[in-house]
Formats: sequence, C-alpha cells, structure tokens
Amino acid sequence: MTIKERNERIEKIEKRKTARYIYRKAIKANLIKKLPCKICGDKNSEGHHENLIDFPLKVVWLCAKHHQKIHRKNKIIKGKSKTIWVRVNKKTYGYIEKESLNKEKTISDVIRKIIENYYCA
Repeated sequence: MTIKERNERIEKIEKRKTARYIYRKAIKANLIKKLPCKICGDKNSEGHHENLIDFPLKVVWLCAKHHQKIHRKNKIIKGKSKTIWVRVNKKTYGYIEKESLNKEKTISDVIRKIIENYYCA
C-alpha cells in the first residue's frame, strides 16, 4: 500500500466516523424517527444507508436479517406497490454500478429502470 492509498483510506474512515456521529446524534435528537423493518415490519430495526458518507440522514429501516441480506449483494428495489429482491452476478452489478455513476442515479433506480424496460416494453 502506497502512502497516497493509505492517506485516502484514512480520510475515508474519518468521513465515515463523522457521518455515523451525525446519524447517531440525529436519532438522539429525534430528527430521525426509528421505524419498523420496511420489508417484514419487525419493530427491532436497524438503519441502512445506501450512501452513508454523502447522505448520513437518508436511512432505510431494516431488521437484522434483511440488513444482512442486502450486504450480501442482494439488492433491494422499492417499487410503487412492492419491494423486489434481485440477485445479480458481478459482471451485471459492475454494469449497473457504472450506469448509476454515469447518470448520477442510485443503483436501485438503475435496476428498476432495467426491469421496467424488460417487462413493460
């Protein structure tokens, strides 16, 4: 690891610490209300961030089981009437991630658009 890579890693860790601090303080100050799991309704939920560093207060509430599933490369897509679980391989995920960066959208938005184009076209 080069010095530059090490410094970048340290900087990222510091940004994460700051974002987590903001998130915890917001919960204590009742700026964020803890809700039940978005999928199963379990009241014992945890906050999940799609982008913790840039949006520390943008949270999806999930139980431990569903939170772990998301971190195991299962992607969640919130639709108008349903929540859909999608499992994608690394190559497809790479494409989706690239599209989200190019068009400045979330990964969920890109996946939702792909599904809409496939099923509604």
